[in-house]
Amino acid sequence: MRYPCRFAASTAEPLEPRLVCSATLPITPPPVLRATGDVPVPAHRRDLVPSGRSHFWNLTPGFVSVFVGNEDGAHKRLTITVTPKTRVIDGIRTRIVIERQTSNGHLEEISENYLAIDRVTKNVYYFGEDVNIYNHGVVINHESSWRSGVDGAKFGLIMPADTPVGALFLQERAPGVAQDQAEIVQTGIRAHTAAGVFNGAFKTRETSVLEPDSEEFKLYAPGLGLVQDDTLTLVSFTPIDD
Repeated sequence: MRYPCRFAASTAEPLEPRLVCSATLPITPPPVLRATGDVPVPAHRRDLVPSGRSHFWNLTPGFVSVFVGNEDGAHKRLTITVTPKTRVIDGIRTRIVIERQTSNGHLEEISENYLAIDRVTKNVYYFGEDVNIYNHGVVINHESSWRSGVDGAKFGLIMPADTPVGALFLQERAPGVAQDQAEIVQTGIRAHTAAGVFNGAFKTRETSVLEPDSEEFKLYAPGLGLVQDDTLTLVSFTPIDD
């Protein structure tokens, strides 16, 4: 990580030590929505909000989804929680979404992801993540941590509102740290999971310029979002009333 960080005890989140970063992030103008190229710029800063839904993404606080599967010979369990907490990143108030993954029952990774949704277009933007990587219960590094507005990083498009086959979108834009992109490769899928069968899903192929030989595939279902994360499949989720 390129900005100074320290750990402090967290009473709000028993899952992890709190990652505290001393970089000062702007919370007032000048405007910071400067992303260009393959990431559409929201028309107005005020349109980016920390709560809401698109057809394939849910940023409603309290929404929890759980995935299990085998990867590299180990049993993995991933829990994704949309928390009630927010944080200002690059001048935008974002929702904190926590991902907690275990491997054979041992804590492997916890990340705080920062997202916002355009309430007009329903595009969902990714403003970075703070990552804790564990080994035998001890944090060993913060690999792939980044924040929009720090060290040249810019927010990415984690989920576009329009999802035709062939759509390619840049999810992470942190040079040399995190540079993932996704392409929609198939639509109209019937996705079978332990949590149910979902019609109208689509598949993405995720790649990174930092790891050109690596690729992952994900499935997203309407009204729910992610239902398969490469080898991990949805086993449960918390319904959220409108």
